[in-house]
Amino acid sequence: MAIVEGGILGNPRGKTGGVVFGAARSRNGKVVTARQKVTPANPQTAAQTAQRNKFATALDGVRQAGPDIYSVDWNRSIGQLPGFQSLQSIFLGAIQPGDTFVAPADTPLGKLHYPLQFTVDPGVASGEIDLAWSSEAGEIGEGTDGLVVMAMRVEIQEKKSEMLTSLEVVDRDEQSLTLSGLEAGADYLVGTYLRGSAANVGTNSLARWFTVTATA
Repeated sequence: MAIVEGGILGNPRGKTGGVVFGAARSRNGKVVTARQKVTPANPQTAAQTAQRNKFATALDGVRQAGPDIYSVDWNRSIGQLPGFQSLQSIFLGAIQPGDTFVAPADTPLGKLHYPLQFTVDPGVASGEIDLAWSSEAGEIGEGTDGLVVMAMRVEIQEKKSEMLTSLEVVDRDEQSLTLSGLEAGADYLVGTYLRGSAANVGTNSLARWFTVTATA
């Protein structure tokens, strides 16, 4: 039932008798709107289902990354979108038919120096991936800048709650990192970028993505 606030002279909201009341802005300010209640069609086609699954996967990935990642590092990185939607758009663009990921293009998150040399290779032991990079800090950067690493299976798993397999942060000066406990012989998408420290807090580098197979 519709609710009328402030008595009979107030603004109705809600629905009654198949009519939905709302509010909109016009040249004269806020006005009350009324429309017929319509239930949208939901044929549940294969294309619809695939798009919903794609959206749910991207949504889970952003949630697993957490607000420390998306709300700060990725804020306004895609146009003027807030961080949540920015990172979600990256994941959405990376998901391909057949529920697989491809490496997105480099994404500029800021002017912080990204290592001139960066490699992502299978590790020594089973289920490992090795990352190595040069330690130079460039004109804008510090040795204590944090390298953020996100890893996920290229082949999207049924349990979307486990989409983000690994999330690590280490200092630039470390120059290497081993991701372990991964599925042996499986392909992974690895995202990397740096977040500034000291005088560069709040400044990030570009984000680069790699595909690599964990050691069998």
